[in-house]
Amino acid sequence: MAKLQLTLYDLVAYLVPGVVALWIVGVLLKWVSGESLRLSGASDWVNGVIFLAAAYFVGHVVQAVGNRIEPFLFHAWGGYPSQRLLMGQAEWEREFTHRQSQWDNRSRPARLVRYAVLRLYPHSPIRGAHYSESLRNQIIGSATDYFALDAKARPQEIFDLCYSLIVAEGVPSLVPVFNAFFSLYRGMVVVCLTCGATLLSGAVVSAVHPRWQPSPFGTVGALVLAAVFFGLAHLFVGRYRGFGEHFADAVYRTFYVYIRRRATSGDKAHR
Repeated sequence: MAKLQLTLYDLVAYLVPGVVALWIVGVLLKWVSGESLRLSGASDWVNGVIFLAAAYFVGHVVQAVGNRIEPFLFHAWGGYPSQRLLMGQAEWEREFTHRQSQWDNRSRPARLVRYAVLRLYPHSPIRGAHYSESLRNQIIGSATDYFALDAKARPQEIFDLCYSLIVAEGVPSLVPVFNAFFSLYRGMVVVCLTCGATLLSGAVVSAVHPRWQPSPFGTVGALVLAAVFFGLAHLFVGRYRGFGEHFADAVYRTFYVYIRRRATSGDKAHR
C-alpha cells in the first residue's frame, strides 16, 4: 500500500492559502451571524483535523481559480517567463506587439482591465530580462540534443521537458521551492481579491440596508478592510510575478548545469 506523502508544494501552495481562506471565512461568519466553523460536541483534535482537511480542499479550489486568472496576467505582460527567457529582445518585442494587437480586438471592458493591469504592473520583465545570446543558444542546443527535438520546438515545450527531467532525476535545486512559492502567492492573490470584493459588496449592501452591517466596525470599517485586502493582493501579485521569474530561470539553469556535469563526468570516465 502506497504511503501518503505531503510535498512542499502541498503544504505551501495548497494548505497555507486554504488555511488563510477558511480562517477569514470563520471571522466573517462570526461577525455576520455569531456562529463559528467549529463542530459542536467535537474535541479540539477532531476539529483541527477536519479544519486542515477542509483547508487542503479549499486550497485546491483557490489554485483552480488562480489557474484561470494566470494566463490573463501573463498574456497582459507579454508571455510567461519560461517563454521569454529563450527569446531574444527583438523576438519578444514582436511577440508582445502581436499580443497587444490581439487585445485591441477584444471588448472594451477587457481592454480596460488589461490597461489597469499594465499600469499597476508594467510588462517589462522585473529581472534578467533575457538570457545572453550565447547562454540562450547553449540551453536550446542542449535541450534539442538531449530530447531529440527539432529546431522548431517552442520555448514552452523545452521548458516543460527540462522541468520534467529535473523532477524525474531528482536533481537537487531550488526549483521545487520557487514553484511552491510561485503558486502560494497566486493563491494568496485569489484569497485577498475575494475577501476584498466580499467586504466591498457588504459595504454596498449595508448602505442600502443600514440595519445590516458587514463587520463590527460598520460600513466604514468594511471599506477600510476591503482596501487592506486589495492592497495585500497588489503586493502579492508582485511576489507572484517575481517567483515566476525565479522558477523559470531556475529550471533552465539547473537543466543546463545538470547536462554539462553529465557531459563532463562522461568525458572523465572515458579517459
